[in-house]
Amino acid sequence: MKRRILIWILIILASSLTAQDIYPGRTYSVVPEFFSGFFLPLGEGKIGGGIETGLSVVDFIPRVRMGLAGGYGFLSDDNSQALPFPYFSLKGGYRVPLGELFSFYPGAVFSMYWPLEESGISMKASIAASAMFDMHLYKRNYLSLETSLSFPFSSELPPYLSINLGVKHSIPFKRSVPPVDLELLVRPEIFSPDGDGEADVLELVPIIENPSSVKKWTFRIFDKTGVQIYSQSGKGAPPPAISWDGYASNNILVSSAADFSLELELFDILGYRIMREGSFITDVFVFRENGKLKIRVPGIIFPPGSSDFSRLTDEEVEQNREIIRKIAATLWKFPEYRILIEGHGNLIHWSSDELAAIEQKEVLLPLSESRAAAVRDVLAEEGIPLLRLDVAGRGGEFPLIPFEDEQNRWRNRRVEFILLK
Repeated sequence: MKRRILIWILIILASSLTAQDIYPGRTYSVVPEFFSGFFLPLGEGKIGGGIETGLSVVDFIPRVRMGLAGGYGFLSDDNSQALPFPYFSLKGGYRVPLGELFSFYPGAVFSMYWPLEESGISMKASIAASAMFDMHLYKRNYLSLETSLSFPFSSELPPYLSINLGVKHSIPFKRSVPPVDLELLVRPEIFSPDGDGEADVLELVPIIENPSSVKKWTFRIFDKTGVQIYSQSGKGAPPPAISWDGYASNNILVSSAADFSLELELFDILGYRIMREGSFITDVFVFRENGKLKIRVPGIIFPPGSSDFSRLTDEEVEQNREIIRKIAATLWKFPEYRILIEGHGNLIHWSSDELAAIEQKEVLLPLSESRAAAVRDVLAEEGIPLLRLDVAGRGGEFPLIPFEDEQNRWRNRRVEFILLK
């Protein structure tokens, strides 16, 4: 036994001298292991121990550890004598990195063992939940603590707790899959899907190194609150340009003067994830809906329950004025049209017809009309003649999003500009 341990130590030392760094994320590791420890049958008042050697493979499947181990143990019997038994185990776990020095492997163990009893050899089996902690010592050598709670398949045997301390050495092997790198180009910077032939389509151009290594991809767009409004996916590498026409997954056109973020997520054929992010804004644009020309803007900020811009911060007031300046510049392109400014709101008591009717009449209609009037006054300051501007409060009568959709219903609180001849 001493000779075996000495040979094991020499193998670890020799391989640590020849180990070389390999491109991170493109390798898997073959890991020789040596453990020694003890186990306690629960409720039996006995104790056992043993030694174990094994071999595991880590990251052949990303973050997964698979191993095979064999060992020799003993258990004290009722006469305080040691009952020997050889065994082997199949092990599996998931690698969870804990900083630079530590890793945690929750997993499971299936074991078969053969107690060498005076009456002969019998085979037993058990299944266990395990937890392993690795601490990096130097180069590719690790100190490992493994604990497990085993449940024998035989009802005659009690569950038992095992605690083992061991050493490992990681031997890396390079994968033959070239690594994927990704950059994004988003165009145009200001998106305006109004059908005028300029900036009508948002394009995401992925610049990919080694696209043949890409297994699948997903493109996502998020509104200013972080809620996903659109996604597109496919197998293999993405196309040279991914296009979007401005319509969300619920078939509602994106709003004017709003901020959006996007991401492109790739998975290579080994299962590694590569993701890049970007952003864009929408211009103030006119679109046609139900035969009417409209501008829809949810980005104008109002104080809760009020239309008084003076209750906002200086930054919020300036943000509102910048949006309204853009609206005014767009309206000047339609001098022959009058503009109906509509305020819209969110019903809080939507689930009760009676309470919703009271809220609509007493709260939302006057509030949404006063907010539309506040926007009208700023447009007049920007030079739009008051004679062209009418206001109306719609309250919660025309929601874009169902009121029960808590993540997206904020878009119902908006101002719309309808161009009328």
